[in-house]
Amino acid sequence: MKWKEIGQEEELLKEFQWAEEHVRDEDVPQPAPDEFEMIMKRIEEECRR
Repeated sequence: MKWKEIGQEEELLKEFQWAEEHVRDEDVPQPAPDEFEMIMKRIEEECRR
């Protein structure tokens, strides 16, 4: 099912807008410095299969 079909797209947008206004950047946990590289490596390995 698509998000639009079940009406969750609007709910997700409302939640995003609320968080954008109420959650400070410093309150959001930061990823490990090498997290992006780890994710990309995992994706590349899965694509080779």
